[in-house]
Amino acid sequence: SSDLNIPFSAMWSPSFVPKPDDWPDQCQVVGTFTQDKKKTSSSVDEEKFGDLIKWFEEGEKPVFIGFGSMVIRDTKRLQEIIMEAAKATKTRIVVQSSWSKLDVSSEPLCHNVGPVAHDWLLPQCCAVVHHGK
Repeated sequence: SSDLNIPFSAMWSPSFVPKPDDWPDQCQVVGTFTQDKKKTSSSVDEEKFGDLIKWFEEGEKPVFIGFGSMVIRDTKRLQEIIMEAAKATKTRIVVQSSWSKLDVSSEPLCHNVGPVAHDWLLPQCCAVVHHGK
């Protein structure tokens, strides 16, 4: 509620979608957040993520598909769609789910990943499809 004067930042480009005129002053469109280039990226536990690291090394960079906090009603069908798309396009896909557990491990072109630092994971990929929430 705008009566509470709680700050809110929308992280998209104001050039793409400017701040709506009816938003209160404490709400701003701030643009994307970027990593401080002086800071090194997160490291990854090579033992815990050994299978994923090996999978990355075995082929072309995959497409990352992330679902984060999305609640998916038919996880089985979505898994099938992702695996079918991987086979049809001969594209490797790494899937990160959270609240709705997806398992694409039965398709060699696909790999599951749980919680992991995105600043390490995403540079391993050629494209990102994310829920954007």
